[in-house]
Amino acid sequence: TPLFRKSAFLAGIRVLVVVDNQTNRQIQMKNVEAMGCRCLAAAGGEEALELLRKAHRAGERYDLVLLDRDITSIDPVDIPQTQVLATVAGGRVVYRAP
Repeated sequence: TPLFRKSAFLAGIRVLVVVDNQTNRQIQMKNVEAMGCRCLAAAGGEEALELLRKAHRAGERYDLVLLDRDITSIDPVDIPQTQVLATVAGGRVVYRAP
């Protein structure tokens, strides 16, 4: 059951959820979608970077990137690149609290 309810403030924003654990990724997606957001998910850093690049090339953007701070499939060296790509795409990167 989602923890959140629809919000007019968040309705329709594009969110990229980056969580390597499949169960946690599904939970995060449900919660984000329950708030009225449009959500895509990536299972790891490389997939997230590719989705950000693809959106940028298409002239689209993610309004928010939720990046699991415990993600094991992304090299910490790539995190600044994720931030730069998210900024170029017009979004913000948010690290999930433990």
